[in-house]
Amino acid sequence: MSEPLDVSEDQLVQYVLGELRRDEAQALERRLDADAELAAEVSRLRQVLDLMPYASMTEPPSELRDRILGAATTRRAPAPAPRAARRIVWSRFAAAAAAALALAFGIDAYRTRQELVLQREVTATLQEPNVMRSFAMAGVGTAGGAVGRVALATRGLQPLVR
Repeated sequence: MSEPLDVSEDQLVQYVLGELRRDEAQALERRLDADAELAAEVSRLRQVLDLMPYASMTEPPSELRDRILGAATTRRAPAPAPRAARRIVWSRFAAAAAAALALAFGIDAYRTRQELVLQREVTATLQEPNVMRSFAMAGVGTAGGAVGRVALATRGLQPLVR
């Protein structure tokens, strides 16, 4: 089994430049003998290093400095970006719509759970024999002010069979 690749590119560059300590360089050379891909990377780095003497630096034209400094001192008004502003408005609108939709679904799920709990309680009450229960009721809609109480007695009734 080969060792996992734990050599950084910086270590490879230091190796090619001869900047590693002796023990680090020897450990890396052992890795190069075992890992062909790593050895190919070192070879590529050596080729790049061999090309360095051919790199040349040329002075830029003298008028280029003046043009750059002139452009830097000239103030221009920034161009308006109406599309970016519209994108922000639409993204805010979409976020607000998504939040409203999530809130509506949350309220609906809460009401559905409350109705389910009530239905289970009524079903459990009706399935018990010899029970006396009373329920408070309140009107809804146009009968919103109506209130009342219902009494339920299940004595002598047979339990519901499923």
